[in-house]
Amino acid sequence: MQNPHKAWLTHIEHLCATANLEWVDVLVDHAGWRSSVLPALKYLQPNVEWFSLFAGTPEEALLAQAPILMRLQLQDSGHKAWLLELLEQAAPQSRVLLLMSPLPFEPLAEQLRALSRLEWAGQVGVLRYFDPRVFSTLVNSVLNPAQKQRFMQLALFWGWLDRDGRPAWQVGCYGVEGAPSHDLSAVQLLDAQFDRLGRSAMHSRY
Repeated sequence: MQNPHKAWLTHIEHLCATANLEWVDVLVDHAGWRSSVLPALKYLQPNVEWFSLFAGTPEEALLAQAPILMRLQLQDSGHKAWLLELLEQAAPQSRVLLLMSPLPFEPLAEQLRALSRLEWAGQVGVLRYFDPRVFSTLVNSVLNPAQKQRFMQLALFWGWLDRDGRPAWQVGCYGVEGAPSHDLSAVQLLDAQFDRLGRSAMHSRY
């Protein structure tokens, strides 16, 4: 029987090839994790493009706890082996969220950082959408259509492991309505939305 994580990687490669993408973008949630992707990022060759979603925010100094965005090249054996390791070790702990996006890396990182900013009832915090357990509920049950569009317009697909340990996919709408908007505002939730989402999905600054 094929390793399920290798089968998942094969599916990722297929989707990217179908979309003429040579890379996959990976968000890894470091919060409360004893491991870290940061040491590996220093040694992988060719160099991996990566970005902390806490960069330029009040949490910037908390790099060891930050969500890290990486762009891994699927044609490179080292990047591909590293992705498989992440799928095997970090994804089952609900620490990996994938997206397949044609956007250049820097504007994608900028948009994803903006989407991690949350405003609710006068409080400002971090919206933990990069936790797969939060992402599915957030985009399918909490956000209004305009807010959901901000996530979906960035990617052709979003992917993660569901609670049963099976790959799950959310189809995005990149390119369907033209170029993604450049909205870098925080995600503002109403009380009813916040109640549906739950406090565990927010890290408050105040």
